[in-house]
Amino acid sequence: MHQEWGLRYGWVLGLYSGLLICIMSGGLAAWRYAILRLLQRAGVFSAHCVRFFDEATGNVLLQKVGGGYRFIHRLLLDYFAYGR
Repeated sequence: MHQEWGLRYGWVLGLYSGLLICIMSGGLAAWRYAILRLLQRAGVFSAHCVRFFDEATGNVLLQKVGGGYRFIHRLLLDYFAYGR
């Protein structure tokens, strides 16, 4: 009976454990990069987005924080996020 439980649920536990370790050791950044590259190749995401974000930073719409950007005005964030 115990062997059957191990065979049935052991691979699921191993899969989830491996996925958790992968995410904690930088796998999440790799997935994000892969998704962005896929969107770029599909034509959904422009290759020149960094230039656009830098232009928006120069116009005081965004603020550069570390390696990313954030909206300065909460209303502007809500407008782009929710279309209101």
